[in-house]
Amino acid sequence: MTGIVVQNDPINPGQEPYARGPVHIELVTGTSGGAGYTGTQSIIGTWTTETDAAGNWSATLTPTNAITPANTHYRVNEGGFVSLIQVPDSGGPYNLSQLLVTNPPTPSAPGITGEQIAANGVVAGVRPEVNFIGG
Repeated sequence: MTGIVVQNDPINPGQEPYARGPVHIELVTGTSGGAGYTGTQSIIGTWTTETDAAGNWSATLTPTNAITPANTHYRVNEGGFVSLIQVPDSGGPYNLSQLLVTNPPTPSAPGITGEQIAANGVVAGVRPEVNFIGG
């Protein structure tokens, strides 16, 4: 089975690139974590690479549908920023953003919750709204 090239060319407007920093890639299998195996029973482990001066990196990874058990994905840690990816069995090279298991959540307006009043550990009343008084 041929590996697929996964890369990242991060664009962080207004920020310095993550230069010469480690990138850790580990296989996460099912819900328990741990090692995965290819059809030839070769164990799939972890990888560490380093970004270049501009923050770019690449790694050749085994496609996730060729790994047992099912529901396997990779966890990519770039200086504390974690991405969960699944690697297809053909094509590439792929940018990290194209392989995300789940897309990042869309930011939404913060919700305002009510207040509960308790007496002796028992809720005595609820105020569902917060009033703002100009002053």
